[in-house]
Formats: sequence, structure tokens, C-alpha cells
Amino acid sequence: MGLLPGVVVRGRPVALAMAPNSGRQRLGGSGISGLWRSAGARRRRGRQGLAGSGGVAGFLAEVLGSRAGVPFGPYSYTAALQPQMLGVPLVMACAWLIVLGYVKAWFTRFDRLGWGQVPVGALWVTSMDLIIDPVATTALGYWRWHADGHYMGVPLSNFAGWLIVSALLLVSGTRVQLRGTAQGW
Repeated sequence: MGLLPGVVVRGRPVALAMAPNSGRQRLGGSGISGLWRSAGARRRRGRQGLAGSGGVAGFLAEVLGSRAGVPFGPYSYTAALQPQMLGVPLVMACAWLIVLGYVKAWFTRFDRLGWGQVPVGALWVTSMDLIIDPVATTALGYWRWHADGHYMGVPLSNFAGWLIVSALLLVSGTRVQLRGTAQGW
């Protein structure tokens, strides 16, 4: 097992995840530096570039969301997660990678779904946020909502945003897969 270096949470270093060694590194490196390297990978490198671009796109959605309130609703990050860039913890790119990669990994077992993976996957990813968001905001204090929320303090616009962003990221991954340049993430 290889340890992916993590972030600082409330003054303590925390590992992001454990990844099995399979003869090649899944993110084109380890930790956040690997994420940024794989985001710039050429398309012919397939999975690594696609996965990295999904993390970067998710991170950019967080930047837009925390600054403009679109697509998730008005919120801001606290100083609990470090380091940050543009007011967003860098670990959010890894969080998007993990959630999307988890769903995509399951779909590799079900080739029959084809484009049906997009709506099913987007609903699946969004349903994960039904658990993540209340814990991250209330119990852990990673971010704060600037609007009243109907679901455990979380605005419904957040879940609409997750549905839209995850669908767009899954569509881009499916398109690349169907063109034959990558087998999946």
C-alpha cells in the first residue's frame, strides 16, 4: 500500500487515502503534486489525464461555487483544511477524484449501462453528498453555508449543483471512454 500524502486538518497532518501498489501509480504521482501532474497529462496517457482533469474540474467548480454561489449556493471554506488556493482547500480536488473514481470504478463492472452511467452516476455521487455535507459543515466545520438550508442546514441548491457538476464530469469521462482513448478513470 502506498500512502497518499494529505492535508492539515485543525493543525494535524491527515493522510488522504491509501492506494494499493499495482505496478503503476493511479494518480500519475502521489498526493496533490501527482494530481496536478496528471491533470496536465496528454490525452494519450488515458486514465491518468482523465482522472486528473476530473479533480481539477471539480476543484474549479468549488472555486466558482465559493466565490459566486454557483452552482452549489452561497458558502465559504473555513481555515480548517489547509493548504488552500483561491480560498478552496486543495484537498477538494482529491475529494472529487475519489467520489467520481469510486462511481466510475463500479461502472467498469457494468458495461451494459453505456450512457446510462451518466444519470445513474450523477444521482449516486449526489446521494453521497447527503452524508458528506452535513458532517463536513456541522461536525467538522470545513465550510459554512450563507443561506438557510432545508436539509440538515444544507441548501437544496447544493444538491442540484452536485447533480449538475457530477453529470458534466461523468459525461466528459464517458465521451473519452467511448472514443476509445481511455478505458475509464
